[in-house]
Amino acid sequence: MKTKNEMKESKDPGPISQRENGGRNFLKQERRPSLSASLPSSPLPVCHCRVSGLGLQTHLSKMTINPTYLAQRTRSSVNWTDARARVLKSYREWLRASPEIQTMYSLNMPVSAIRTKVRQEFEKHRYVKQLGAVDVLLFQSHAEFQETLNYWKQLSHVMKYFRPEEDPGARLPPNFISGFLEGRN
Repeated sequence: MKTKNEMKESKDPGPISQRENGGRNFLKQERRPSLSASLPSSPLPVCHCRVSGLGLQTHLSKMTINPTYLAQRTRSSVNWTDARARVLKSYREWLRASPEIQTMYSLNMPVSAIRTKVRQEFEKHRYVKQLGAVDVLLFQSHAEFQETLNYWKQLSHVMKYFRPEEDPGARLPPNFISGFLEGRN
């Protein structure tokens, strides 16, 4: 056993050891160097999924996980002008990210089809007349955007927007039984 003076002089924490302190025994845990000390001083690059020659799985396995990427604070719109500006900003973000979404999820459809579907989703809520409802829709839109671009979704989650029954011009079954037999909801 080391004396108190030897312990003060010794900077080496050593492995888990038992020390005596005034008749009481307790475990002294090994100190590990902090993770930030071993990392380079420059931050690691965050992938924006512009894949160049790498397969998607290889590319994603080398990505740095940054859960705050694309995070925003929730806020309310001050007036209709502010709400309109926020909606247009969100819409433009979706349109700009369409090629990236196509690449990330390996979608076998043109970017124009993705942009058309984004437009249809925004058009669904075109005539919402309550400012609070617009704020909720903006929050939901941004949550979807963040989950999509952070690759927190699977392919089936993205493809649910492209089901035939989601198409506004889709033929509705004439009655419940025929719809049930077709396998539609």
